Amino acid sequence: MSKRRFISDNSGNFAIIAAIGMVPVMIGVGVAIDMAGVQRAKSELRDAAETAAVASARSFQRTDSKRKAAARAHLDENFSFEVHGAEQIGMDIDLTPVRSTVEAKTIIPTRLLGMFGKDYLNVAVTVAAETVFEPACVLVNSPNRASSLRFQGHPTMDTVDCYIHNNSSVAGSSVAQGNPQLQEVDACLNGGYSGRRWVPAPELNCGSRNDPFSDIPPPTVPDCDENNMRISNREPVTLSPGHYCGGLRFPPGSDVTLEPGIYNISGGSLDLRANANLSGDGVMFHLTDDRSNFSMHSGGTWNVTPPTSGDYRGVTIYQDRDVMPRQPNEFTGGGELNIVGAIYAINGDMRLQGSPRVTMIGGRNVLITGTLALQGSPELVVEATENPNLLPNDRLIGRDSYIRVIK
Repeated sequence: MSKRRFISDNSGNFAIIAAIGMVPVMIGVGVAIDMAGVQRAKSELRDAAETAAVASARSFQRTDSKRKAAARAHLDENFSFEVHGAEQIGMDIDLTPVRSTVEAKTIIPTRLLGMFGKDYLNVAVTVAAETVFEPACVLVNSPNRASSLRFQGHPTMDTVDCYIHNNSSVAGSSVAQGNPQLQEVDACLNGGYSGRRWVPAPELNCGSRNDPFSDIPPPTVPDCDENNMRISNREPVTLSPGHYCGGLRFPPGSDVTLEPGIYNISGGSLDLRANANLSGDGVMFHLTDDRSNFSMHSGGTWNVTPPTSGDYRGVTIYQDRDVMPRQPNEFTGGGELNIVGAIYAINGDMRLQGSPRVTMIGGRNVLITGTLALQGSPELVVEATENPNLLPNDRLIGRDSYIRVIK
């Protein structure tokens, strides 16, 4: 073949061009294979993280360490390390009382991309799951008391975003007599009920619920700062935290400002009379012995808010759990009274008499009492909020309906 003919012969050019053109095609195919593997791993990792978040959210009443352990176990169990050649999964988990957010991370080895210095690809997913939770804003605690929850006369009660839970297992321990208005009450009754005014019908055989505030320690009580203190109803008064022996009474017409802190009361009542004006932020009353209780007359003004941090965050009244109070805690009178924060009186009897209109707003578990009675024509509204400043701790009681996944 002559030199000129050889140069002009282009019969093999196509093969050369095709071979050169196949290089980016093969790279593209290799990258596609690597990325497809990553997507499969990411999909499986997301499913595993979802399972982990659900397991953790479902166990919301357990400790944080146990919730994290449940998430870790489900994550490892539901991701195929061998199939993907993946490294051990890293996991971060963020917990709230009813939500678990799982962030899972791993690395997947590549094939062709390794030729370009990319030996691994990162894979990360974040999935949250939360328990759609209905808190027991009222816990009637006494497990063996007859008539532990009682409505007599023409009382009205309403629970907002929450329900009443009665721990008593005594048959018919929840009683409605007369003409009570309970149409807005959601109730879960362990021992059954009597009366025809329960609309809608309560849930029955709910089991017992534990004290949600059992880990909140009682305050240390100092020596008496005041004995049988008398407050003037003629001029404004400012009080400081301390130990008030003989009770603490706010007479009609008094105007009292409370400095932040704990007010320990022994040997008598926390007594708010009609037309008294009480105000203060960051305040908690501690009823320390069997002779201390509270007696509030509606028509008084209660502008008191609880602490927003520390052991007693969200608690307005703490009746010592180690004593059996001699006298019931009472709301009486004929006006309105608005309470912000939880009332914790797990061994106390509480009753509303006459025609007071009482509204209680707190963080999920709002009223913890041994027994509860509404007699006459009082009105009681208990509302559970998610305000973190009103949430005493992360140990909530209530009932969960389903788990919601948030991707």
